[in-house]
Amino acid sequence: MEERERNLYASQGRNEITIQGLQRDVKYHEEKVREYDKKIRQLELNISEEIQLKERARLNLQVPYVSKCIPLDKLSTSPFISHRKIVSIFPLCIQTVFSINLLSFQIEDLISVFIRFLLSVFIGFRAKVGTRIER
Repeated sequence: MEERERNLYASQGRNEITIQGLQRDVKYHEEKVREYDKKIRQLELNISEEIQLKERARLNLQVPYVSKCIPLDKLSTSPFISHRKIVSIFPLCIQTVFSINLLSFQIEDLISVFIRFLLSVFIGFRAKVGTRIER
């Protein structure tokens, strides 16, 4: 009977140590989740700022490209616009439009890939933390 009681006390002691270890693990992982949430919020803010900067840059780039494509000061002083001038300017306008569109698509693709990567890392971390807590 005494041996059984000692075994129960020993088992209870081991269980309490295990519980304390698990509680430490839970606190650690909760802190990590808070850190990653903070990092994700910061990255989302950075991405938002980058998107705004991209939009501003795109708008700012359009003005010089348009002025290069169509020299408005020369056109406004001439009484008529020659067909040769329009034909010589047109390819540059097309090239400029395609360059701007290509840059815009590339930046959007990079941002979407980055967002998907962050979400997969965050989901993987949450899944990993959840399985450790259940054990």
